[in-house]
Amino acid sequence: MAIKEALAAVVGAENITDDPEILKRYSRDHSFVQPRMPGMVVYPGSVEEIQGVVRYANEHKIAVTPRSSGISFYGATIPGQGGIILDLKRMNRIIEVDARNKKVKVEP
Repeated sequence: MAIKEALAAVVGAENITDDPEILKRYSRDHSFVQPRMPGMVVYPGSVEEIQGVVRYANEHKIAVTPRSSGISFYGATIPGQGGIILDLKRMNRIIEVDARNKKVKVEP
């Protein structure tokens, strides 16, 4: 099974892309770090989907670079070895509000 199809089985085909124009956007940030192209971008929507992607990547020795806000000035979200960008933008829910202690638990 190809990588894209295997990961689509985890997150859904609509939540994975290898479109060259989109990959180009993920190859750089606002730093002076040299751009490097990822192989694909995956948009998980749950902890279980993240686990499935990371499990697959680990089994097949594929690098994973997490990305949450899309804004970086230090090169940390530029993939070092191609691989998978794990874009967490679908995970935007409020999990818990603790008004008494003035804390909120949110997804990435």
